[in-house]
Amino acid sequence: LMNKASSTCCAVCLVTDRLSMGMLGAYGNTWVDTPCFDALAFESCLFDQAILASPTVHGLYDSVWLGRQVGNSDSHNQPLPELLAAAGLETLLVTDEADVVAHGAAETFGQIVVVDSAHESPHNGAIEDTCLGRFFATASAQISEIEVPTVIWLHTRGMAAPWDAPLEMRRRYAAEEDPEPPTWRKVPRGQIDSQSDPDELLGVMQAYAGQVALWDTCLGVLSDAISDNPILHNALFSVMSSRGFPLGEHGRIGSGLQEEDEDELYSELLNVPWLCRIPGQATAVRSRSLLQPVDLYELLKRWSNGTSVGAPGREFGLTSEGHAREFTLTQAKSGAWALRTPAWLLRSDATGEVYKELYLKPDDRWEVNNVADSCHEVVEQLAHIYDEAIHGKQVSPLNEVLLYGV
Repeated sequence: LMNKASSTCCAVCLVTDRLSMGMLGAYGNTWVDTPCFDALAFESCLFDQAILASPTVHGLYDSVWLGRQVGNSDSHNQPLPELLAAAGLETLLVTDEADVVAHGAAETFGQIVVVDSAHESPHNGAIEDTCLGRFFATASAQISEIEVPTVIWLHTRGMAAPWDAPLEMRRRYAAEEDPEPPTWRKVPRGQIDSQSDPDELLGVMQAYAGQVALWDTCLGVLSDAISDNPILHNALFSVMSSRGFPLGEHGRIGSGLQEEDEDELYSELLNVPWLCRIPGQATAVRSRSLLQPVDLYELLKRWSNGTSVGAPGREFGLTSEGHAREFTLTQAKSGAWALRTPAWLLRSDATGEVYKELYLKPDDRWEVNNVADSCHEVVEQLAHIYDEAIHGKQVSPLNEVLLYGV
């Protein structure tokens, strides 16, 4: 017999592609106005160390819908929508991203609403005419119609869709002496070096800031729609990004010039914003626990069954084995990989023969100072851990140097 789900098991999960944590006020940005996200963070637990297992949208949904981690990609967990349905919950997917609909687990949702991704907004149109505006309007309308316990999954192309925020939003981030912000709407991609025009990068940053401001405004509309629906009053609300948007930190803009550029596994791409508002749990909390998207699969599985999810913080970041996460793994299509512990980030090409870079964490937030040459033993230990984990072996508890540094 199907369980009769309670409205306390409802959840709303918003995933935005290419949203960078470095542009959000709750993560320390003082340049871009994100009042809606910041207010939501005050009501939630904000995660500082959410690290992707894959820099692709498909890889994200292997984690959050199928519960897969790097090293167990052949695991056969029950798809999340099926688990939710077994708990008596309706499931709804709203997206403007074809890759999300194409994922095998998407077909297990009870209902799918696809927002037209080919829409082209008027030049410098109103918010409701933008790609983000149209997506969030559709999502909010769907939420307002929810009448039974439901888990609503929302995925928007976000900053991977055309940058069509009203130009006034870009102009907010231009000083008087700055050039006029650019008017193009195509998502920028490419590389920069010492010969690049700094005004061009400034224009990209102003345009990106305008998109983030637009997203934040739309987030406020969505939050109001959730609050206005009584059945979602006690819903869990998760907001995360499916990957960041490099803005020249390591010589790359967006996805770079070639597909291989996505193998540049640095924090501006992999360390994504994530907050979770859990009714009945502490608010205005920051967690430095190492998390990966698979933890959302585990959280929603427990939430839908009415199982206590634990206090935000270290207890939240539980693997399926029930142990706090000591490291995260990320792997790109090429085999390039990154391993992160609380104290270190090691990134390597597939063979380990072209490069190995080591960065001290959390101090070196954006990987500026490579210390691999002076910490050979740490590099070797982390590479050994990666080799064990990628081959499905049991990894021994990490020593103090790997957890706390030298």
